[in-house]
Amino acid sequence: MAYKITDKQISEAIDLYRSGQKPSVIARKLGISCGSAITYHLKKAGIYQRSKLNWLLNDLYFLGLIGADGWITDDRRVGLSLTDRDPVQKFANNSRVALQSIAPKRGRITSQKTQYRAIATDYETVQSLKTLGFCKNKTTSFKPVDPLTSQGDFWRGMIDGDGCVERRTRNSIRVSLCGTRFVCDKFRDFCGNAVKVRKQGKIYTVSLHPTPQIIDAIWPESCYGLSRKNPREVV
Repeated sequence: MAYKITDKQISEAIDLYRSGQKPSVIARKLGISCGSAITYHLKKAGIYQRSKLNWLLNDLYFLGLIGADGWITDDRRVGLSLTDRDPVQKFANNSRVALQSIAPKRGRITSQKTQYRAIATDYETVQSLKTLGFCKNKTTSFKPVDPLTSQGDFWRGMIDGDGCVERRTRNSIRVSLCGTRFVCDKFRDFCGNAVKVRKQGKIYTVSLHPTPQIIDAIWPESCYGLSRKNPREVV
């Protein structure tokens, strides 16, 4: 194997990188003995990204989804796990990591659907997430900061993860969210509602009937999210 890379190999390397392959993997596929050589040409082409998760810090919906059904396992990893494949697939594609599928275990009542999971490693982004209130023990300690809690996209992600949307009558929608007391209080404040936050074991829940203005703020037209939790599509 040689270090010299042809124009054809560079073109193939760019295509493979854009499809989510790492430079070291690309090098092996192209018969190049050093992954850094691939990195060099990717940088020269202006497409190499040192951080795989820069996009996450600018995506309020996925920040909410991570806050609900994601986790930080250590100083470098952030993961997302759902029974809905599409959001996890999008997270995996954006982060250039593999999508994992976990089949339900026989005899387990609480796990009757395939679980989809993606885990990305990026020290700098994880440290930034911590400054936004993300933590390892988010079940009892998650305290998202502004401007997250003042943005509808963030709450749409939280609801898609740990919420429920029900149509009570033709003109009545009820939205429920569970999480820390801090999260439930902030969601109630965002909706401008004075309903009571209730404790259930180690977590809290809040249920309310959002106004049309709040529905527009959380679920604007053509927004990304789970259709089964979108008031415009719930029947």
